Amino acid sequence: MFSSLNRLYGIGDVIDRWFVLLHKIDIKMHNGESFDKEAQESNMVKDYLSEVTGGDLAMHIEQLFLANHDIWTLESDLRQGKQISDEEAGRKSKLIREINDMRRVAHRNAINRITRTGYTEEKIK
Repeated sequence: MFSSLNRLYGIGDVIDRWFVLLHKIDIKMHNGESFDKEAQESNMVKDYLSEVTGGDLAMHIEQLFLANHDIWTLESDLRQGKQISDEEAGRKSKLIREINDMRRVAHRNAINRITRTGYTEEKIK
């Protein structure tokens, strides 16, 4: 699908496809289903991104996806209106801040630096 000879796909299209694959893998893993096909295609996409961008970009994109996924997972109970204790809500809020400040922002800044786009966000503590 994404061979080194085929440059018809824009990086944005490839990243979008990769996020869909990672989401499908997560759902299938959660449901105990096989995700071999999706994992194989995901690895092809990652290899393609590494080839076209020199390697680091694919790793930062994947880590950004995973950081966002972790944040979404922690926020899911709050969004669904589930009753959780104040202590649990405080723990989740702290984890969300830590993931956002340490992982999400760092990988997004790295992507912006590599692609020479956007800006660098700095978190003030």
